[in-house]
Amino acid sequence: MFNPRISLEGTYDLHIHTAPDLFFRYVSDVDAAESARDAGMAGIMLKCHHESTVSRALLTEKQVPGIRVYGGIVLNRPVGGLNVDAVQACLRAGGKEVWLPTTDTEFHRLTFGSVGSYGLRSMDSSTKQKNVTKGITIIDDNGHLVSEILDIIDLITEHDAILGTAHISHEELFALLEYTRHHKTKVLITHPDFRVPNLDLPTLRKLTDMGGIAEIVAVDYFNLPTHHHPPLSRAYQAISEIGPYKFILSSDGGQPFNPNPVEAIRVVAEALFEMGIQQEWLKIIMSDTPAFLIGENK
Repeated sequence: MFNPRISLEGTYDLHIHTAPDLFFRYVSDVDAAESARDAGMAGIMLKCHHESTVSRALLTEKQVPGIRVYGGIVLNRPVGGLNVDAVQACLRAGGKEVWLPTTDTEFHRLTFGSVGSYGLRSMDSSTKQKNVTKGITIIDDNGHLVSEILDIIDLITEHDAILGTAHISHEELFALLEYTRHHKTKVLITHPDFRVPNLDLPTLRKLTDMGGIAEIVAVDYFNLPTHHHPPLSRAYQAISEIGPYKFILSSDGGQPFNPNPVEAIRVVAEALFEMGIQQEWLKIIMSDTPAFLIGENK
């Protein structure tokens, strides 16, 4: 194999879905860590919609020396939703990211037709989940952040962890960033080109101006069985106009119909370079800013 133009040496993937999981996954925790280590990457983050991955990350790192493995928690119903105690336990155990609800949000329900499901054979909800008529929101009827979120933000900020926006609505995003912009919270805007939240460029610019960092995820531009796989030109335009310091590149990989997470990142990085994003910018996006978010550049 010839050397790639864009090296993965020292890069991070802060968003990988691995087995075991309630959804079908293409790679295990160990598979993902070994592939990333062999590619020269510095670290990966394990994510699961249904449980904390902090203990799994610690065990994986011990099994696969030579790479850092991080974990976090997604605030869906299986962990109690907006559960301050679950967040505190995760962070005290070493968790590096707290994602707001994903498949259990009201915005996800309205977009995909039910909570807990993407409408795909490998990622579908149970019958009981499909009967849920109201998903989780982080704002009240007046558009204000609910009290649990304020406590959760305080904990994340105190532990210098990452707040992932996950599948919340545009209105919720603006309410969240309006609050966190006055704190030192590291807010990562999850997959802005995906159907949830599906942010156009002017909206994304406003949110990054408010302090958010956008997490471009490689598999958004694959996702062949879905009805929404945006062109990579959307990410290219956003990076070109907003600049590299407001972006990171993760894979969000692990689905059976997408490439291996490492390969997904490699292909998208090479494609962005081919489109005109310079190597120095890609280093910021793939190495420097992820290291800052994860606390590895102190």
